[in-house]
Amino acid sequence: MAVPQVLLSDDFSGTELDPAKWTVDSTPFDSGTATAESSVKIENGQVDIDVIAETSLWPGFAVYTAKTYDAAATTPVSFEIDRTKLDFVLTTGTGAEERAGIYVKDANGNWIFFNEYVAHDGRNFGWRYNKVTGQADDDATGNGVNIAAFDGGNFDDQGPHHMKIVVNGATAKLYLDDVLGATVDFPFSQNLTFGFAAYVDEAGNVTEGYFDNAKVSGGESAAAPKLTATIAGDNIVISWSGTGTLEQSDTLLPGSWTAVTPAPSGTTLTIPKAQAVAHRAYRIRQ
Repeated sequence: MAVPQVLLSDDFSGTELDPAKWTVDSTPFDSGTATAESSVKIENGQVDIDVIAETSLWPGFAVYTAKTYDAAATTPVSFEIDRTKLDFVLTTGTGAEERAGIYVKDANGNWIFFNEYVAHDGRNFGWRYNKVTGQADDDATGNGVNIAAFDGGNFDDQGPHHMKIVVNGATAKLYLDDVLGATVDFPFSQNLTFGFAAYVDEAGNVTEGYFDNAKVSGGESAAAPKLTATIAGDNIVISWSGTGTLEQSDTLLPGSWTAVTPAPSGTTLTIPKAQAVAHRAYRIRQ
């Protein structure tokens, strides 16, 4: 039986982003620039992406995983995060627009941006995705594709929502609050990075995207070996599952573990009771 791996976890409890986990990309979503006051910072245990547009269109910041990940059909990888709030300040009228969401991208410029797209003049863009995957329906910076499953209800509120992307080398599945909204072709499996971002459209407008509790998980690792000891006649039989090196210790102190020699053949070790050492422990080191 296999168990999932947590490949990255961050609750942003520090005061700065951990450079071993995250990199910040200040390249705008489309074009335009953010003001010098714009920033990515940790406040009250969550990341605040604070963007003030100096010039249009769509300046902002993206925070990406420092490491890359590989995905496959049997070892999918997921990125999930709490988008806790999407805040804004309007200075150019109610036509202002903003977006905040999460990314998956590869090293060759293919990506999906799953985001909440908000306008303040009655237009309801809602939850959408933009993508560049080399297909005819790519939409890098336009309105994107609406995700009907997330229309209305408790989704369109700029409030707290749990976002997740699951990739498997063929598709990307987009989840909001554990509801599957869309499955998008994404036939890319190597050197994947994940991230979260916020953008605003016109000069003078402000957006703030708040994010917390990021996690990357996926792949599979072998279940922990199971070691058992039984008595069979005049022998003690130690057996185990999985692979690894059988080690022994008489004290359990650090540095006291040594490989059993000669190494047993297979996954059993038979010890005559007369030769057994009291209080000797065994383990499998992988």
